[in-house]
Amino acid sequence: GSLVLYLLGVTKIDPIKYDLMFERFVSSGRKEKADIDIDISASKRKIIISYIIQKYGYYNCCSLINYDKRGFKGAFKDSLDLYNIDEKISDKVYNIVLKKLKNNNKLMAIDILKYDSDLCWYQNKYFEWFDTMIGLIGTNKNISSHQSGLIISSKPIHTCVPIGLKKIETGRSDFDNILYSQMSYDDINNFNFIKYDFLSSNILDVIDKTCKDNSIKIDLDNINFFNDINVWNLICSRKTLTLFQISSKLYNDRLYKLKPKSIEDLAKCLALIRTPCIKLNLDKEYIDILENKKGIKFYHNLYNNITNYTNGILLFQEDMIKILNNFNFSIEESYKIMKLAAHKNLNAINKVKDKFLKNAEGLSVEPNTANAIWDIIYSTGDYLLNKSHATSYAILTYITAYLKIYYYNTWISNYISIMYNNNYNNKNVINLLNEFK
Repeated sequence: GSLVLYLLGVTKIDPIKYDLMFERFVSSGRKEKADIDIDISASKRKIIISYIIQKYGYYNCCSLINYDKRGFKGAFKDSLDLYNIDEKISDKVYNIVLKKLKNNNKLMAIDILKYDSDLCWYQNKYFEWFDTMIGLIGTNKNISSHQSGLIISSKPIHTCVPIGLKKIETGRSDFDNILYSQMSYDDINNFNFIKYDFLSSNILDVIDKTCKDNSIKIDLDNINFFNDINVWNLICSRKTLTLFQISSKLYNDRLYKLKPKSIEDLAKCLALIRTPCIKLNLDKEYIDILENKKGIKFYHNLYNNITNYTNGILLFQEDMIKILNNFNFSIEESYKIMKLAAHKNLNAINKVKDKFLKNAEGLSVEPNTANAIWDIIYSTGDYLLNKSHATSYAILTYITAYLKIYYYNTWISNYISIMYNNNYNNKNVINLLNEFK
């Protein structure tokens, strides 16, 4: 999303062409620092971690710890160990809550246990058990190390937060023992550190080796590179094994109907074909609109002018920010609301709703329309995708399809070799071998 980085040649994605919003990442009014996610070659991640520790100093870098918190199921199970509750009763309570609970939302589970009328008799009869369950929800159950997070500090970490030692491989024996914070990232977010997520990606190794084996270099500056009809036909086919992001049946069953023919189209598909969207039947609605079986639902120009290019369906975080901005929230306020919706912070989000409806009234938006738009904003927090992320992944998907089309033998060979060495699913290897035959 950065125009400066694009002009410097650090990135290869034109944020103007793809309508990317840098303010989604950082803006002048945002107080908290942005955390930085970087997908890097799996075989070279150790080198990067080693470099970071060497550059910024052993005592200025640390890994993170994760606290796995109890949801309803964990609280239910652990509370039963403390009370002699009849199995028929406990099963009844469990099923009532699960039937009404969405996405294992902890705050929603607490509200159901406290206030749901179907549980009123059980609450009165087993109030100590219910209090224990409610008290356990959200508490720490286990600890684990963060797989990719690294904190960089301007001062020695141990002067700011409690630390420990963790054995990891960094590719250099003198950096095998790396510090880790005994506080989670959420807890130390106010300490003015910068957090990097170094995410390892095996597909980058496959791309790199295939290009080297064939003495080629992918030229992303070539405007004709993304216009290859053979590549788009493969992406829209059901033969997408080995292609980045779209190899599964989930994509095979939909991409041939969506028929993307550009990076912009493919980015929308990657945002759309995800489990939360599918549960809401948004993929079906999107396809029906493409096939002229139904029209785009119109709410108001303040909403539809932003979402017309996604058939009236809100898919990207940046578009939510733009819609909220249309309703007289600043970019910084809009970003915070997007985060609240994503984390389903019920108390905070309900306060924002009142202001949203008041702003809508000031813009002469009908109350029913304003409420309908707000419901979309609230419900989409679970699935909205970062548009810069989706665009980057769409380009990576296209590259893998290009290499499979024109360098099939080496592509398949390298894919099997690298993925198999990284615990790739054996069934998928067999499917690949069958396709190769």
